[in-house]
Amino acid sequence: MQDIPVSYLTPEECSAAVSSSLPLVENKFPHDPFLNALIAQLKSNQHRLEQSIILAKRCEYTEKINHADSEFDSSFIAFRDYVEASANLTVMPEKASAAQKIVVLISKHGRNLHLLGCQEQIRQMDSFVSELNSPEMLKIMEIAGVRQLYEAVVNRHSALVELFQLQPNTESDRNIPLPYEAKRAVAADLSDLYTYLVRFSRFGTSSYKEAAVNIQGIFGKIIPVARNRHDRNQSSQEQQNIAS
Repeated sequence: MQDIPVSYLTPEECSAAVSSSLPLVENKFPHDPFLNALIAQLKSNQHRLEQSIILAKRCEYTEKINHADSEFDSSFIAFRDYVEASANLTVMPEKASAAQKIVVLISKHGRNLHLLGCQEQIRQMDSFVSELNSPEMLKIMEIAGVRQLYEAVVNRHSALVELFQLQPNTESDRNIPLPYEAKRAVAADLSDLYTYLVRFSRFGTSSYKEAAVNIQGIFGKIIPVARNRHDRNQSSQEQQNIAS
């Protein structure tokens, strides 16, 4: 059996393939403590690889979070200022009365909640939205003519919440390696595990051979694609070097 050339794979591809491979060997060899130690090591480093991928994606969103926060601030200020102005419209008493009811909730949850830290801002806004989403308040916002402005605030709040949840926010994140570093550890563990399975399969142990073949099958589906991508990138780089 051939070795598994994991080097062609991205961290995400490697992680997905290892996740599919682990169930093929976990709890399948209760009488082989050495093999189980290899599996445990691979599982541990696979978890670190998964965490490193998540953390990398979080960091990529930092700039987007800042933009989303700015977009939310603008929409909230537009909504707040329009409501407050409408509350003073003496020539349109029905609209003014409706706006005044909204002003009460704005004051309750924070007229300047957009100036709070992101986490506290989200908490306050969640509470604010829960009150404004009542049938009564939705009707009041229709009368005040601010329903569309409100929906813009909610949409931008939702976008900010989604991005914020991807932010690194624990001390343990600092100890997580970069994806390609984590992938190297997983690749080494996978090589040890696969080599062990192949070695024992040569002694006629069918369960070891079956596991090795199935693992090779999982990686065999994605490695040709990854190798072609690698070759294309390498060819493109060589052409750029020649052109320069």
